[in-house]
Amino acid sequence: MIEIGRVAHTRPHLLADTLEIAIAFGDYHTISMTDAVGIINGSPRVEAELLPLDVDDLDDNNYSDDLDGSEINAKEQARVEEAIRQIEYRIGVFGDAYPFALDAEVVSLKTDLTEKNKVYLLLLACSRSRSFKHRGAAQKLADCFEEVSAACLQRMISPYGRTFMFGPNSQDRKTTFAGGLSAALPTLTATMGMRLKKDWEKNFGNSGDAKIDLVGVYNFNDTAAGFKVSIAQCAAMEDENDWERKRQEAQLAHRSGSFDFLVEPDAVLFIPACYRQPDGSWINSDKVSNVITVDRVRIINILSHTEVTGLNVDHLYAQAGIQLAA
Repeated sequence: MIEIGRVAHTRPHLLADTLEIAIAFGDYHTISMTDAVGIINGSPRVEAELLPLDVDDLDDNNYSDDLDGSEINAKEQARVEEAIRQIEYRIGVFGDAYPFALDAEVVSLKTDLTEKNKVYLLLLACSRSRSFKHRGAAQKLADCFEEVSAACLQRMISPYGRTFMFGPNSQDRKTTFAGGLSAALPTLTATMGMRLKKDWEKNFGNSGDAKIDLVGVYNFNDTAAGFKVSIAQCAAMEDENDWERKRQEAQLAHRSGSFDFLVEPDAVLFIPACYRQPDGSWINSDKVSNVITVDRVRIINILSHTEVTGLNVDHLYAQAGIQLAA
């Protein structure tokens, strides 16, 4: 089971996630608008959401005492309605891959879930890992998200290119890029058709991944510089302010003091969030600028090009230590 915890009730895409995760992994079989208001009311408030101290709030409901019950209820209902609009958008954009149904503003989980339904729910869990309280949950979900992202990057590169996972615990680091970072990074750089600049070691230690999660390479079966390269970062986070560092790290130009390249690689940011307005546009385009952002919508789209995803979904659930509610 999960702990819903803080609900971002003023952000419809995150409130929609909360309703979905409460059904798929929590105690709710269905969620009505009344249920959703109850979830919001039961949520702890972060400091930024609290009323100023000079505003009277004798009943401690985080609304000014100038508002009566009907006005408070109207505000809460409006927030839930925005979340319902998000769910309506998801029904349209994800199609059969969307695992929830909406009937008379009541949300429920479909029966007989398909592989793509389960991938959607895994992405949902990865975007809100704070709701899972078992030991190491956040890191386990992040590792699973990296595997899903690697499968997507491979399809973006083409069947004739190669995708590598460069994280220190990945299989590729044990084989293709064996040894500490001082040995692994020169091998990776050569694989990308690049070189490391003089004294590059001063910018890195001998451990970690040099802030590189995934690399996709199409080398044209050639030795001349200028390969088709994508450097990807995976941010298993729900809030765009938390993945800002990852967005910067995906852009190799920020480390031009260490890497010497003829062609700047594509910068790719994978996020499990459904970072969309109900019209399909980005919620904040500044937060996804200068990188190719692959969110939940694009991940499902990439994996839907074929009948099967190529992922061992049941293994990923076991690896993450999560299970769907009965």
